[in-house]
Amino acid sequence: MSDQLPLDAPEARTWAVDGPTLLEDVPEATYHAGGVRTPGPQTSQSALKKLIPPSTPAEFQWSLLHPEAPRRAFDVGTAAHTLVLGRGAEFVACPEDHLSTNRQMTTNKAKDWAAVQRELGRTPLHPDDYEAVHRMAESILNHPRAAELVTDPDRLPEASAFCEITPGLWLRARFDLLGGGLVDFKTAADSHADAFARSAWTYGYHVQSVAYANSWHIVSGADPAPMTFIVVGKEPPHLVGIYTLDDQFLSAGARQFEQALNTYIDQWERHGAPTAPDVVWDGLPSQTVTLSPPRWAARDLDAADAADVLDDLERILHS
Repeated sequence: MSDQLPLDAPEARTWAVDGPTLLEDVPEATYHAGGVRTPGPQTSQSALKKLIPPSTPAEFQWSLLHPEAPRRAFDVGTAAHTLVLGRGAEFVACPEDHLSTNRQMTTNKAKDWAAVQRELGRTPLHPDDYEAVHRMAESILNHPRAAELVTDPDRLPEASAFCEITPGLWLRARFDLLGGGLVDFKTAADSHADAFARSAWTYGYHVQSVAYANSWHIVSGADPAPMTFIVVGKEPPHLVGIYTLDDQFLSAGARQFEQALNTYIDQWERHGAPTAPDVVWDGLPSQTVTLSPPRWAARDLDAADAADVLDDLERILHS
């Protein structure tokens, strides 16, 4: 989530909605900065996920007030989106002579170059990442189903939806591909099914799927099928997988999404806007909490008990 821009900001004067709306041409930076004005406070599913335990409202508020610094993995994903979907920030490769002797972007020359590119709205990439992004795009275009989805002229890329998701709170959602269902594009360290299932749970893609489906229903009146994920591996051979999440995944996503919304409203009502001066949202409990061993420790305890039994048997047999 981000607080909305001041009323005198150019983006705020240009973009505004007063009801459920789908916008096609909102610049990516404007979208993520909260530059589309809504009648009430506005958030996103990616921010709301920080209100799902074990994360706390205090951590949500901290991430809001202290945006995460650029990371190489994020830059690769951003560039891949631009190349595959045909919309987004331009990306450029760092000149080889700016790299360190071990080909890292750690020299002052490379850092200064990257800063200038970001100021110009471009995504700076290591030359190896620049080549990898093009290989990933090629893998997608060589995959029959993925190519069909990303080249379908009837699918709209990077469309932005705005709706009042619960009384008093607005949600923004940016669909990678819209038309004939919801499609989302992911880059992954491992694009195999079991690995992506773990990533989907870890990064809350099930919550994203529910949030986007709810947004689309409010904006269009239609109930979309479960979101389709196009997943491409970041490492050669850049394998491509096409996945959806089952009912158990989506049921969990619905519960967590509702929990996050309720927590947001509760914290706002009890403490105030998260960006207001002197407002502090809740962190960990103030009382003492009695702890039990984590679930994974039970396996270690069972294994230790079994080993003790075997030791006892061995002593009996040899006594």
